[in-house]
Amino acid sequence: MNRLSLLLLFAPAFASAQVHYTLEPEPANKSVRITVTTEKSGDQVGYFFPAWVPGFYVILKSYQKVSDVKAVDASGKALKILPQTNPRRWLVENPTHGRVTLSYRVLGDDPGLGFFAVNVRPKTAFVLGAGAFMYVEGRKEEKTTLNVQNPAGWDISTSMNAAPDGSFYARDYDEFVDHPIDLGQMVKRQF
Repeated sequence: MNRLSLLLLFAPAFASAQVHYTLEPEPANKSVRITVTTEKSGDQVGYFFPAWVPGFYVILKSYQKVSDVKAVDASGKALKILPQTNPRRWLVENPTHGRVTLSYRVLGDDPGLGFFAVNVRPKTAFVLGAGAFMYVEGRKEEKTTLNVQNPAGWDISTSMNAAPDGSFYARDYDEFVDHPIDLGQMVKRQF
């Protein structure tokens, strides 16, 4: 079998691979809740918090704003998170090799109103992707989707591609975090 035949044989598997994110603002906690879901994974799944922000060439420590980290399998059973050897990395044991959902909270106290990370106020939130979304080790090139669970009366503004079902999508992780997300009670005007 030549290389082209092998590529065509495995193309459907690569096309269906995706990393799914959910973003939920929690104004009462001045934070956002993030979940990252991947199907079919190996014995361990690594999650990394980036050190950079596109267009802003300074090493940031947004990982210090992360708390309440949990991981579950497809049935909702808690998975073990191994002790951190790198402050930017969380490693989850995955004995079933199936779906893993990692959830965590990011404190939204960025003094730049979210320009450098995440800022959450009672009626608005601004999320800079690299300051909120961990990436999955070895899966940065996969299609990425985002669902936003806003409080009642909140809207969303982002340059990310919107799907008919109200979710958003990007070609890969780098494209995903290159789209800031503004959430809140917005006033819309037409002119």
